[in-house]
Amino acid sequence: PGENNARVDGYLILKENIRMTVFQPHLHNRGKRQCMEVIYPDNHIETLNCVNWNFGWHIAYNYTEDVQPLLPKGSVLHVTTWHDNTSANKWNPDPRNWAGFGQRSSDDMAFAHVSWYPLSDEDFKQAVEERNRSRSQGHRTTGGGQ
Repeated sequence: PGENNARVDGYLILKENIRMTVFQPHLHNRGKRQCMEVIYPDNHIETLNCVNWNFGWHIAYNYTEDVQPLLPKGSVLHVTTWHDNTSANKWNPDPRNWAGFGQRSSDDMAFAHVSWYPLSDEDFKQAVEERNRSRSQGHRTTGGGQ
């Protein structure tokens, strides 16, 4: 009880090359913020998204094609979620009680719904080459597949 930045971390090792298309945080009443980063096989870290949470809005963040993260197999998705369990959080139904994971809105929850599709090694290489060409022409991109 009373923790302003209760933190939860989750990890997923990618077993295939992917093109990520959507990031949608899913928290409950006490949710505060969620960030997603990728740890590439060479240990380089890139932040993909970092969003504040409002329980009244469940927003899916759709990447446009030119910035859809291209992530190689062996990369690790790392999601960090923060909850505000203090009385200052107007959405906290009872700040005196300990809160843990659960299905009720009054419980803490920390999911990241992420959509992607797999890419063969050949398709991944081609997508990264196209992304690099776009970068060299001055276009803003992200998740270029280290």
